[in-house]
Amino acid sequence: MAYMPKKNQIAGACALLLFIASQSQAQTETLLSPVVVTGGNEGLISQEIQAGFGGKWIDQTKSINSITREQIDKTMAQKTSEVLRNDASVQANYSPLGYYEGFSIRGFGLDYGTAYQLNGMPLAAEANIPLENKERIEVIKGIAGAETGAISPGGYVNFVTKRPTNINSASVGYGEKGSFSQSADYGRWLNSEKSLGIRLNAAHEDIKPYAKEATGERQFISASLDIIPSAKTRIETDFDYQKKKQFTQPGLQLLGGTNLPPLNPEQVLALQPWRKPTKTEHTNFGTRLIHDLENGWKLNTGYQISRIVTSDNSSFPWGCPTGIAQSWSSPYQYPSTSNSFCSDGKFSISDFSSNGEIHNNQKAKLEISGTTKLNGLEHRLTSGISYFNRRVAQPNYRWKDAQDAELEYPPTAGDYAYGNIFSSPNGATSYPGSNVAFMDNFGYTHEQTSAYIQDSITGIGKFILNGSLQAIDIREKWKTFNSNAGSYVHGGMGQGVLLPSLAVSYPLTEASKNYLSYAEGIELGGRAPLISTNFGQVLGIKRTEQFEIGNKTNLGNNLQTSLALFQLKKPYEYTTVSNGLFGEFVQRGTQKHTGLELGLAGNFTSRLGLQTSAMFIDAVTEGTGDQFDGKKAMNVPTFKLSTFASYKLPSYENTSLNGGWVYEGSKYAKRDNSVKVPGYHRMDAGLTQSLKVNNTKTTLNFYVENIFEKGYWRDVSEYLGDAYLIPGAPRIFRANAKFDF
Repeated sequence: MAYMPKKNQIAGACALLLFIASQSQAQTETLLSPVVVTGGNEGLISQEIQAGFGGKWIDQTKSINSITREQIDKTMAQKTSEVLRNDASVQANYSPLGYYEGFSIRGFGLDYGTAYQLNGMPLAAEANIPLENKERIEVIKGIAGAETGAISPGGYVNFVTKRPTNINSASVGYGEKGSFSQSADYGRWLNSEKSLGIRLNAAHEDIKPYAKEATGERQFISASLDIIPSAKTRIETDFDYQKKKQFTQPGLQLLGGTNLPPLNPEQVLALQPWRKPTKTEHTNFGTRLIHDLENGWKLNTGYQISRIVTSDNSSFPWGCPTGIAQSWSSPYQYPSTSNSFCSDGKFSISDFSSNGEIHNNQKAKLEISGTTKLNGLEHRLTSGISYFNRRVAQPNYRWKDAQDAELEYPPTAGDYAYGNIFSSPNGATSYPGSNVAFMDNFGYTHEQTSAYIQDSITGIGKFILNGSLQAIDIREKWKTFNSNAGSYVHGGMGQGVLLPSLAVSYPLTEASKNYLSYAEGIELGGRAPLISTNFGQVLGIKRTEQFEIGNKTNLGNNLQTSLALFQLKKPYEYTTVSNGLFGEFVQRGTQKHTGLELGLAGNFTSRLGLQTSAMFIDAVTEGTGDQFDGKKAMNVPTFKLSTFASYKLPSYENTSLNGGWVYEGSKYAKRDNSVKVPGYHRMDAGLTQSLKVNNTKTTLNFYVENIFEKGYWRDVSEYLGDAYLIPGAPRIFRANAKFDF
């Protein structure tokens, strides 16, 4: 049943907001003119793009969506998933409540180490990304490898931080089952010349979500410093730190591998008295120097480190005890139904722990850009070198049955700790937990050294020719403990790769351009899951390719349209199945995603702001030579539509109605396409009111998500080889107040 706020919770939030409104009337202050916007004058779009080689939105020969601070504030988004749902090309890709979030773009999952960026540099993303210090979020689709190096072919997400300005604001928020948040935003130019500025953000959140056993809390601080020692030089530095702990709501699995489980977003399975919240500490530091050289050339250097330390301890529901017991036969292989719940709803309960898990990214770059003329043609050149290092370690790891000792060999299904999804409330009795020693499970290092050049050529009539080339040297080392074999396995590789891209654009007018592009890229290989016979092995890099044709148009009044027809290809990775048993994890065949994207964003009228997008996609597998040939990709709807609108009421210029609508078609929940979840509509609605309280600018926000209590499966993806089903949130009520002093 969808969650409805209790009367005392609604009353508490309303009392706070009514008190603020009454104070405004008591002071007889004049209402502010139009709604207070905290993200500058962009409205719902940004014409400037930071990611990649940067520049104007209309000049990019790829599809880009920018979600601004105004939209984040009006929807009171607390997580990245609540922002990216406003882009039809983006899909949640294993994002259980209380855990870190994953996404896909154009049907391809994003790599946590390379496809999430902070100010254009790779971000370690195995933690929820805080939003308090973000000015906007850029969704870059179908990018060139020459621009980014190894990355998902679908694209990537770039978080742009707030820069120093004169601001002094605070906000309080309330929602769900009593979640309460406070945040502060302070900025100053520290001298009259505006050559030294600082921006500080801080937040605290008590998390009480619709699934009441998934409670938590987080603290966040950040600082941005801009130093402008001369008219030619600018230094930008950013630091942030977040500490978060929250119990996880694990995903569900298919019953017997063939049927959908009951849809209950409030249920948390496998609760045990020894379970602990997932704890993360996330630290980011980055600095950039931009210096104008002679004759219009520019030097751009940067360094960033992103580090996450995680302690993950949970009682985890996974698989069917009967199927798991069968895997102890010789040879040691998992039956193809072992990683689903049993047909009668039974599941095994594991004691999962990974303490002190480390994800660490570092990148440094040096780049020079400028314009030169050659044979009557103008060349806008960007060239540079970069070094990227990623390290992952699991030094204290345990995933064992929730009994107090190792199982006897061979075990039977009755030896396993188990629960049942149909048992109330969480489907499990208490077990003592495992006493098996922790182990060093996995270590991985990845290095990329690259040199690149990009050239934008004008002077060939109206055509603009863009070409780029990146040479990358890749080095990988890894070790893992293969529990199936009972020993460590080591591996690694070294490889040099050339990544070309070519694009041509043609301006129909100054405000409208057609473009055609082709690019080759690489993506890091996947890691073989537990169910595979080569468990833990890291596969080699994958060559990808992208073709796109599109149009971008600025219609005036800060309104833009986009259209893109695309086709993306990459090698297909999966665990083979033979005679009812899982086999080797392989790269075989091709994933081909062909689609059409449409977008409209900006000020549709002087009162109506709109951001809407739609995607049609055919995501199919080819050339595997087995049962997966011709199958559609999991978790990819054929059609998705996402719309957000904000409307200023006539004669009430300080009041705007806000609303969202998402329609998502049905999608497959299993690789063999034997199980499908239905499509759904989801409607949101809210109100923003600006006023003055004791000469303080005040913005009040109300927002209700899923107002018609629609039950739906938000996410039916795979994670580490296992298929999970994540329910969408029920009806949620939120309110906040923001004060600009």
